[in-house]
Amino acid sequence: MNHIYIPFPNLNPIVFSIGKISLHWYGIMYLLSLLFALYISKKKIKKMNGLNKK
Repeated sequence: MNHIYIPFPNLNPIVFSIGKISLHWYGIMYLLSLLFALYISKKKIKKMNGLNKK
């Protein structure tokens, strides 16, 4: 029986660090998801305000 495995990349969890402060990959993902949620929310609010003015 042959097993086919998906290779898991060996990535460093820290993107970069300056002194004692370091930026992790999951921190970047949290920031991107927050910005995306704010962008979508802003678009929906504009759309809802346009519907309420009629």
